[in-house]
Amino acid sequence: MKEALPWLLFTYLGAPLALLALCWPKLGARGKDEPPEEALELAVVCLALGPIAVATLTLFLFTAAPGSSYAFYRWTPVACFALLAATRFRVFANMHAAARRGWERVLAADPGRDFAIPMILLIIVFNLWQQFSEASLTALHGNDALEYASIARILYEGRDAGVYLFSAADPGTGFYTPSTHPLGYASMFLWNYLIQEQSTVLGLGKLVPLWAFTMCLCLLAVSLRRHSPFAVVAGAGLLFACPLLTYLVSYEHHVDPLLALGFLLSVFTGVMSIRRPSRRWCALAGASLGACLLAHSLGLLVLPFFCATFFLLSREPVSTRLQRLTAVVLVGCLIGGQQYLENTRERGRPIGDDNPIWKVERLEVKKWFQEDRGLTSQRNRIINGYFQSLTKPAYFGILPWLGGLGVVVALWRRRFEDLFLRFVTSYLVLFYVALFGLTFVVGSDLIIRNPRYFVFTMPLLAYPAALLCAGAYDRWFAGR
Repeated sequence: MKEALPWLLFTYLGAPLALLALCWPKLGARGKDEPPEEALELAVVCLALGPIAVATLTLFLFTAAPGSSYAFYRWTPVACFALLAATRFRVFANMHAAARRGWERVLAADPGRDFAIPMILLIIVFNLWQQFSEASLTALHGNDALEYASIARILYEGRDAGVYLFSAADPGTGFYTPSTHPLGYASMFLWNYLIQEQSTVLGLGKLVPLWAFTMCLCLLAVSLRRHSPFAVVAGAGLLFACPLLTYLVSYEHHVDPLLALGFLLSVFTGVMSIRRPSRRWCALAGASLGACLLAHSLGLLVLPFFCATFFLLSREPVSTRLQRLTAVVLVGCLIGGQQYLENTRERGRPIGDDNPIWKVERLEVKKWFQEDRGLTSQRNRIINGYFQSLTKPAYFGILPWLGGLGVVVALWRRRFEDLFLRFVTSYLVLFYVALFGLTFVVGSDLIIRNPRYFVFTMPLLAYPAALLCAGAYDRWFAGR
């Protein structure tokens, strides 16, 4: 762990700082400009995108330069981000001024009034400590997590990402998977194998879902700070109250927290692209879409969700909206669309996860799934499948109920001017429309039979739920 500490600092701090320097507004001739108003928003987005950028660059190197030395794969990302930071060296003083100003606000805050600042820090630190402790003591055992870790191990030991998609079992291990999922999550494991210099255990890779979950907390905190301190604390607390999400982070190390982060990033950057239209935020929105596409095949949903929502909520001329959307989608597809093109070329469709053994009629795999997941009738498919986030509190807790009620209350009171709330609501509506079509029109149980596929909506639901709780607190306890 000690040997890997500098690499961890580069991954989770150095790379985001270099990315932040790239996104920082240009300075005047004297370089003494005031820090931008959206400095905190830029910082939290770059903190989230930095490690993803490192892993994506690593995957590109394993594809473009197979068979190279491990030192080449480790040091090339460092050199690239160092060069990036060097070209924007003048902005670091301005970034430091913004950080100092933010820290002074933290120190000057009244704990009785602005209690959200120390509370959110305590929540995040407690989350890191508790879940890291649990993760470090738990062996990797989740089926999908084992699959991603095995794929990363094969790429690491063979020093070649071109072997994926697999057409046959790996000669060395006998491992085979018919899945066509993108390699975003596996690439983050791959980078961690590189910096820990071995792939016999997942090791530092267990930090990935924990980091993704923590970044979801930070994005929610920054978004909710416009409302009230209690809303910030409520958003973080309610996200902890989703049992399945915290279980996937601490014990199973699944991809779903990374997918949730991608969708939340797309909402956050989409809102900022409307509030502060600029090429900077369009590029970050495109990178967020690319992060979704890289994380999981479900990330494809972000393209229609983002396009429809942005087009409806933006107040710019139609031609400008279309230009911005074209640029954002193009950036996203350039970052994360390659795997879907390869899947179409090799397998005839952009996504697919068919196991040949599932097609053996005598096994009746579809019937087994329906009986095991309680989907044997149309009524059960609606209750246990389509609305499972509401009917399975053991998995999702009270968060979906509070989130849905928060949206209804905002509509009822005609307080729907919050752009982030409107963006989130649009995503949720579009998800359930798409789910209805897939489940009851197409007749597929692919999503409703797996509760994990609903997890990415939890951070989205946490926003209206936090507003609902904050409104109730202000009304009943704060004497307003």
